[in-house]
Amino acid sequence: MARKKKADDWAEAGFDSKVKKVSGRVKAIAELLEGTVVDADKFENGNKTAGTRVRKDLMNISKVCKVIRKQVQEQKNKAAKKK
Repeated sequence: MARKKKADDWAEAGFDSKVKKVSGRVKAIAELLEGTVVDADKFENGNKTAGTRVRKDLMNISKVCKVIRKQVQEQKNKAAKKK
């Protein structure tokens, strides 16, 4: 089975596939994390369903962080080759 492209990983996690820049992707993660904090508070007050949403959001954040790290490394390597 072939590895999916990083844009697919980004979209698969529920993010806008049109966002290509690192800064835009980090901002999208920050926005998701803000919403996750609200659900974390609900979970701590006894809402078990909110706990499921927190776990799902954190898994998605984990996946897209790997995509962004790879993107940054590729851009860094590309810039080093030009010098």
